[in-house]
Amino acid sequence: MLKKFYLLFSILFMSVSSAWATHNRAGEITYRHISGFTYEITVTTYTKESSRPADRCALDVYFGDGTMETVSRVNGQFDQQRNCYMGVSLGDDIKMNKYTIQHTYPSVGQYEITMVDPNRNEGIENIDNSVLQQFALKSELFIYASGVPNSSPVLTNPPVDDACLREIYEHNPGAVDADISNSGTSDSLVYSLAVSLGDSAQPLPNFVFPDEINPGPNNNITVDPETGTIQWVVPQRSGEYNVAILIEEYREVNGKMRKVGSVLRDIQITVLDCLNDPPVITNTDDTCVIAGSVLNRTVFASDPNTGHEVTITATGDPFLVQGNKASFSPPAPSPSTSGSFRWNTQCQHIRKKDYDVVFRAVDDNPFNPTHISLANYETWSISVIGPPPNNEQAEPMGNGIQLGWDYNSCNNAVGYKIYRNVDSLGYTPSSCETGVPASLGYQEIADIDDPSITNYFDDDNGNGLKNGIRYCYLVYAYFEDGSESIVSNEFCSQLKREVPIITRVSVNNTDNQNGSDTVMWSTPTELDTTQYTGPYNYKVFRSTLINDFSEIYTTTTENSLSDLDTTFVDSNLNTRDNQHTYRIDIYSNGQRVGSSSIASSIFLEGTGQDNKVILSFDERVPWINNQYVFYRYNENSGLYDTLDTTSVPTYTDTGLANGSEYCYRVLTIGEYSIDNILSPLKNFSQQACIIPEDNQPPCPPGDAMIDSDCELFTNIVEWESPNNLCDTVDDVVSYNVYFKPFRNEGDFQILENVPGPENTSVRFDNLESVAGCYAITAIDSFGNESPMTDSVCVDNCPEYRLPNVFTPGGDGSNDYLVPFPYRYVERVDMEIFNRWGEKVFETNNPNIRWDGTNKMQGGDCPPGVYYYTCTVYEIRLSGIEPRLIKGHVTLLRQEQTYPTD
Repeated sequence: MLKKFYLLFSILFMSVSSAWATHNRAGEITYRHISGFTYEITVTTYTKESSRPADRCALDVYFGDGTMETVSRVNGQFDQQRNCYMGVSLGDDIKMNKYTIQHTYPSVGQYEITMVDPNRNEGIENIDNSVLQQFALKSELFIYASGVPNSSPVLTNPPVDDACLREIYEHNPGAVDADISNSGTSDSLVYSLAVSLGDSAQPLPNFVFPDEINPGPNNNITVDPETGTIQWVVPQRSGEYNVAILIEEYREVNGKMRKVGSVLRDIQITVLDCLNDPPVITNTDDTCVIAGSVLNRTVFASDPNTGHEVTITATGDPFLVQGNKASFSPPAPSPSTSGSFRWNTQCQHIRKKDYDVVFRAVDDNPFNPTHISLANYETWSISVIGPPPNNEQAEPMGNGIQLGWDYNSCNNAVGYKIYRNVDSLGYTPSSCETGVPASLGYQEIADIDDPSITNYFDDDNGNGLKNGIRYCYLVYAYFEDGSESIVSNEFCSQLKREVPIITRVSVNNTDNQNGSDTVMWSTPTELDTTQYTGPYNYKVFRSTLINDFSEIYTTTTENSLSDLDTTFVDSNLNTRDNQHTYRIDIYSNGQRVGSSSIASSIFLEGTGQDNKVILSFDERVPWINNQYVFYRYNENSGLYDTLDTTSVPTYTDTGLANGSEYCYRVLTIGEYSIDNILSPLKNFSQQACIIPEDNQPPCPPGDAMIDSDCELFTNIVEWESPNNLCDTVDDVVSYNVYFKPFRNEGDFQILENVPGPENTSVRFDNLESVAGCYAITAIDSFGNESPMTDSVCVDNCPEYRLPNVFTPGGDGSNDYLVPFPYRYVERVDMEIFNRWGEKVFETNNPNIRWDGTNKMQGGDCPPGVYYYTCTVYEIRLSGIEPRLIKGHVTLLRQEQTYPTD
């Protein structure tokens, strides 16, 4: 009876196996948000059409929230006999099946949607016993409490392909972000290769990737993480292969990239020994288009094999957008074909992320009876950008400039950013360039987050703009996802010359009491003299602190502006220690009309270092200085020698003698950016005298090294002299050696000073512990100490062993239990017990020195075996580390004879 049952089971198993042997090839799970927590979930499988006994009218889908449902197939013709839809034949023994259901989740959360179905088809090269392996698909669904609900990408290219042996194979899933069509979001997709799934939707056991079959340098399968194109260069063995591609979705939420879902697609590749080359696709260079413009592109495809016909198709985001959708019109298959792409873009298409169009060209070999077709893919990226603001205006008003612009092109902008620069750069954005590049040097001055406001008054945040300066502006619009429009044309203006403009603040001589400055200014040529009638006069104000001005001079009063004096020499100043700032006010009929921008004298400072002086200065002037001439006083001639002319406000004077004083001045040369005003503007600083001295530490020594002999208690530390490493160091006279005993505890302490620049090693003998870390510094002839080298550390090699017998008795030989010679032990916790477990001795002394007496109760311990536990506290680089040892020792009395082994 048992034999009959086994035979029946075998027949049934063989029958079922035969039914399943050519079943599941490939597939994926996708989902679409409906409303609230409700999603439409679609399982798509690709099966062997010839495997009719294993065909599934319905599949079990697990939603990841503890529930499942049996989901019916929804595509193809309806079979009345089977009472189900039958799927769609794709030819070449491939059938596509779709199973769709709506499911409502209980709450926010992260859910894994899975489907497991027996079985995979037989004979897959990289899956052990594939016909016995279950076929599984998985996708992740993330439901967040806030933000736009997510729909998975839609995969538009089928995952079942042919490949030719030793020919490059490519596949692109044609993933399109489904959210574009309903929410306007632009998720980022990241692609990676993954292991195919089996039982319980877990990775298949013993799975290997296709390039691990006949592996070698010419066998490599990869995926482009941005475009999703899989490339296999090149298949080495005929047969069927499966591999999965993981497509993860990320979205920017509150300034951070956040994962919002994933789809795992299982792909099947059939490698055949065929002579065929894939088609070639051309004219897919990335481009941009200004929203509101029409993008037309003809894409070409041809086949390198004579007589082969090519079909070209296109999928991607532009075909799913709201508003005007893109179109692609491919002609009938031919050896050389082309398709016309057309997209009438709109403002709602503007976004930060590019739109990807995936072109797929497939050939058909009419001379090959097996109809082996090869595909090629090209991804075309399109950037849809916002048009620039127009009708730019800049009009001076008082101490500021009123800006205005129009942005009627797109009403979905959320704000504008305004940038300012002194004078024009003649900037024109390059093709596809949006916003203002940082390299331009323009400074952002305003962010208007109301798109209805298309004007701005620039008075430098209430500080007032400077007279004599031409200000230029750029404006661009920005959108909800952070994308930017093309920037406006550069537009410029300047304040009216209604007030004086200071043209000179130059130090005449340097003294702490009798110094003087010369101040000059220009006449306000655009003052409305009908409103402000004469007589006129100027008042000069001075401050040694910012905005602490006091009146120091008033000019004579004149009926004509042209008759007023515009020069003043300010005397009896401390120009040696103070920088002076000036302001000129104009008065009409005794009433103040306005003030000039402030301008300060140039205050030169210097720092003395080893054989050099570093000069710098503070300049607070309304004009633009662009040249600086540095001078050094020559005691022999009594004149200043020119050192250098630079475009930066710093200078280093080298080759000087330490301890000697050197005196300097600087001449600044600049100009205003408007016409009809004095140019160039030349102003001297005060004289600054500096003494160079060596207060610079030398470079650190070269990397320290340590040669340690743990058993001889010796460390030798070596390093390289910085005299040999740094061009600026040549006066090292000694070294400090620093030490700390533990790597992660305490600070370095100086251990020894090693004199002589040539002495670059030191030996430490008879150490209680070789463990520790060393670092070296260099000391120069002025006592400056360099930074430390990186520390170099060494550890101990502790040893602690006990004998197994001792003979107390007072004869001076082996009277105490003591350890063998030990090293690097700080202390011990030793306890000794008799055979009844009674403690007879304890100590912390690592030398132990037990003389055989019972330290707990008194008297000699009888001969016999005693047991001990000993925690040894070893000195290590990491600190004091405990180590437990256990054992026994035999106590012998001299009057008795016992074996010693």
